[in-house]
Amino acid sequence: MNELIQQNTGLTSPADVDSMAEAIRPEQLQELLNDPRVQLNQDIVRELARKHVDEFIETTGLRATSRARLLSLWGQFVNYCISINIESLPASYQSVVSYVQLRAEALHRNTLAGDVWAISTMHDAAGLKNPTKDRSVKDIVKRLNDEKAANSEWIQQATPLRFDDIKKLIGLWRQSDRLIERRDLALVVVAYTGLLRSNEVRNIKLSHLNKRHITIPITKTNHSGVPDHVQLTELAYEIFEEYIDKAKIRRFADDGYIFTAVSHNNQLIRARRKMSSSAIDIIYKRVFDTLHPGINDVRAYSTHSCRVGSAQDLWQGGVQIETIMKLGRWSSGEMVYRYSRGHTTEVNPLDSIMTL
Repeated sequence: MNELIQQNTGLTSPADVDSMAEAIRPEQLQELLNDPRVQLNQDIVRELARKHVDEFIETTGLRATSRARLLSLWGQFVNYCISINIESLPASYQSVVSYVQLRAEALHRNTLAGDVWAISTMHDAAGLKNPTKDRSVKDIVKRLNDEKAANSEWIQQATPLRFDDIKKLIGLWRQSDRLIERRDLALVVVAYTGLLRSNEVRNIKLSHLNKRHITIPITKTNHSGVPDHVQLTELAYEIFEEYIDKAKIRRFADDGYIFTAVSHNNQLIRARRKMSSSAIDIIYKRVFDTLHPGINDVRAYSTHSCRVGSAQDLWQGGVQIETIMKLGRWSSGEMVYRYSRGHTTEVNPLDSIMTL
């Protein structure tokens, strides 16, 4: 680092910024900027930061949906800064405080957390001082979240799809002649049994199946390269196999995706492309409309409904939280506790104590 400082201090005009960006990585740039002994030309700093951001956007390991959300939230902050003629990169902590306060007037606190995440991520990627780490930003975000919670703006979880409803769906669709209903039933049952996320469901291929076991190559919390495995229940395996047989999936020589589109002719469209997240969401909404026709005052099922419902059923069944975490591939118990908050037990354990 000393050689790097000696080599690059004293620069007063942009030289070969590309080579400098290779030599001075974001972490090193942050160290240089935090060192009072080092004076760097701010024009060069901005160029380096821009190069680092461009590289991050190109090479980030974020999933496509997370990357799109990051760019959308960051773009909104940049537009805000342009509208009032202030810098977005680097942004001052005062700018972030003002922006968060403005956004809080109309947006849910989940979005506020996303705003802070986007601003923080881009500054770290650029190698610039992160304004979201300032105490003033942390304090205002906490105060706004507390105010929203006090005003009953809670973090809404997905409407749970529990086994009682899945049993009804099995009765309606298991013997259906419509392939789309057999596909949707298999998808829901497999997602419920494996506590699968939308991406995990739509990534399932024929090669991932080994009787009752499904290999999950990459999950939201597992990027180790060592795949996770899900074991289907006997019932889920039967329904899954019935769908595979009816769709004649094994006749295909390629190793395409299990859950794909169904044509109007009741035939599987064997596409190399997986189903989109929005297509999976439509399936859950169709399941909700089938099970709860005419009900408009309850949020429809979504892609997390099976995870929430399965976690609640396991919780009600007395399964240990560590086991639920393992089944759902959660790295902590926070989400299990959050999901279980939506479940009301029929018996309060204190009934056995509070007797006269």
